[in-house]
Amino acid sequence: MAVEIPSDLQSALANVQNEAKKDLKSARWVPPKNIHLTLKFLGNCPEEQLPSIEAALSKAVERKAPFTFRLNHLGGFPSDKRARVFWVGVGEGSGELSKLSDRLEKFLEPLGFEREKRKFHSHATLARFKVPQNLQETISHSDITELITSVEVKTIALIQSRLTPDGAVYAPIKYFPLKG
Repeated sequence: MAVEIPSDLQSALANVQNEAKKDLKSARWVPPKNIHLTLKFLGNCPEEQLPSIEAALSKAVERKAPFTFRLNHLGGFPSDKRARVFWVGVGEGSGELSKLSDRLEKFLEPLGFEREKRKFHSHATLARFKVPQNLQETISHSDITELITSVEVKTIALIQSRLTPDGAVYAPIKYFPLKG
């Protein structure tokens, strides 16, 4: 389950990636068209489970009103000094995304999907590293002013991820509108 990022914001994120590529040579960059905010990762799901997943997701978003978010900072997991993931984080709207993620967890748990043990952190992955990287200099030099724009969340998407030799290919399976 994810919130898709509008194409104009994906283009702005591509600019941030291109600047960061000067400092970060050993990264596996997420193609801009694949950048999204993950709310819940389901893993491999049997095809026959799809109708019950869709029903649970419909219930999870019932009476959930549309809201806005803003990307506002860069960071790394597990830390900026030893990052295996380079990401852009959410400021305004992170609480709403967290509540939505929690509702998805609640409605999917009875179907056998374990709750995430780590605290939810609203972010979009920009790159991954096999060897941990120090991102502090990259973060301090990055200009993210074109990212700080409000994005309205009206739907969430159930997204299928297919691994190919060229990396993951994401395709929305179904959209779930927020209608508070």
